[in-house]
Amino acid sequence: MSDTITRFEEMNEERQRIVEQNGNDGLHYQTPAHYNNENGSLYKIAEERGWNAYQFDVIKRIDRVNKKGNFVEDIKKTIFVLELMLINK
Repeated sequence: MSDTITRFEEMNEERQRIVEQNGNDGLHYQTPAHYNNENGSLYKIAEERGWNAYQFDVIKRIDRVNKKGNFVEDIKKTIFVLELMLINK
């Protein structure tokens, strides 16, 4: 499994631990609509294509930009990640 997927899985596990520490099993949490993977998973595509964390983050944000309702904010975040990618290339 790629480092990118491993890191994202670890982040999700950490989020679940935080929910559990707050005395809740997380069952109340409804997955946001922009996390819909009915047409495939970006995680799988990222692993197959060897994307690094920056590439994954930018493409994820672009894919979900019209789903979350924060278009301008999401585009600005995408630009910020692209700038980080340039700095850390």
